[in-house]
Amino acid sequence: MKVTPEQAMRNAGIVSALRKWMINNEKSVGDLNELMNREKTHTAGYCYTSGKTTPTRKARELISKVTGIPEEQLMPRDIEPVMKQPTPMLVVNNKLSETLHFTVLEDGKGRIRLDIVLPAKDALALLQLIMEGFSNE
Repeated sequence: MKVTPEQAMRNAGIVSALRKWMINNEKSVGDLNELMNREKTHTAGYCYTSGKTTPTRKARELISKVTGIPEEQLMPRDIEPVMKQPTPMLVVNNKLSETLHFTVLEDGKGRIRLDIVLPAKDALALLQLIMEGFSNE
């Protein structure tokens, strides 16, 4: 089963938090499974670290307990606001207007829209990089 763009957006913070923990603690997904009292090859850890599934409430509590990652970082993101298309108020560069838009919304927040075509692997890597930036706020 492949990760859909919606799953990638929704679960990017979870994936980022788990991978950061694994790197910092020199742990593998199998090690995470064992810490959760599961077989090393159990699918749960692999699904959480790839973004395929979101941990249940009980799983979040357990993962938080064994890793020290706050439960809030193991929650899926609400992507509904991202899906809404407000009317742009400002286009930064007319040459790039078909590709890059920067909008200042009425509430003072900035919105960046980037419309490019990339190979799926590169697109997901870029999406993950962007979402990781939000998880560090």
